[in-house]
Amino acid sequence: MDLRVGHIVRPKEKFTRFVPFDEGTLKEGREKEVWIGIVIDFDEGDPIVFWDEDYHSEIEYAHQLEVIGESSNKCT
Repeated sequence: MDLRVGHIVRPKEKFTRFVPFDEGTLKEGREKEVWIGIVIDFDEGDPIVFWDEDYHSEIEYAHQLEVIGESSNKCT
């Protein structure tokens, strides 16, 4: 499935320790954290994901994400 603005995403299982990336990425237990984000835009084909207030516009690699839902917010 191609990513689109409004898709609800999470890191694929083998990337849970690295997405989103920060100084705590390599700490023990990081892979147990749950990250859910929404695709808000694209930068040269790469999705920009809002994870939370600290990670509000993170450019990610599409192959590291899986779509788990879609925003029901429709603009007319």
